[in-house]
Amino acid sequence: MRVKRTAVVLLPHTQRSGLFLRSGEYIADIRPDDGRRVIRKLGVERDRALRLFDRLLSTLGVDDDPLLTDYLAHTFLPSQERLKSYGYSEKCVAWLVRFGEAEEPGLRLSDVNRRHAERLRSFYGHLAPQTLNNVLQKFKQALYYAVDCGVLDANPIARVKRLPVDNRRAKFLSLEDFRRILHEARTTDAHDLFLTIGLTGLRPSNVRLLVADEVDGDIIRIPPAKMKNARWGVIPISTAVQRLLSARDASPCLFPARGTDSHRRASTTSHAAIDQ
Repeated sequence: MRVKRTAVVLLPHTQRSGLFLRSGEYIADIRPDDGRRVIRKLGVERDRALRLFDRLLSTLGVDDDPLLTDYLAHTFLPSQERLKSYGYSEKCVAWLVRFGEAEEPGLRLSDVNRRHAERLRSFYGHLAPQTLNNVLQKFKQALYYAVDCGVLDANPIARVKRLPVDNRRAKFLSLEDFRRILHEARTTDAHDLFLTIGLTGLRPSNVRLLVADEVDGDIIRIPPAKMKNARWGVIPISTAVQRLLSARDASPCLFPARGTDSHRRASTTSHAAIDQ
């Protein structure tokens, strides 16, 4: 009579390399890539059997079900280096690794399921919904990459939906608000900075890091490294903005940070232009 094998629950190993319980004894049944079949009896103690099974997998060179954290850091993240937004991918992977190490450090890649997506959201519940969606999207990309590499048969969290995001703004800056800000800053070094932001629509960091080479006549061209979407920014500017920028000292930035030598030079040049 043939005895049916009963698979041990929650074992961190792949489908083709299994550890089974038969008649009270643990049996390793491994099928490496070269077509061989290796069967070993590993005793009746579960923890010892797990250690022997991992050692046997290592000896046979079978390692196609890594720890989730190791896979994210050493396999998936290097595949993102070709992206312009690699820095953000690195940040998301760091969040995922931190979650894995804190919540389930022994989690294997093949054991990931929808429950882990919900635990990820709970672990980072203090983040905004859009940020959580971005982290979950990176998690999905990592698992899709595992499918492409043949490590997983399917993405277990592919159908997990994004959180709803309310993109409506609570308040827009009115023209009167803008006038009030400029009036309050009329005698400060921030006046030209606020004026440029208001007349171009640029983010404050883009204006703060603006250099003379990025101003080309009536166009500002900002390289991808400075843009949030990692693409070239092409912003038309008015004659008033051209005059304002041309009057500033561009060494090295048009709007240098407070306290630097270039900031003091730019401030002096700007005030002289206003007086004229």
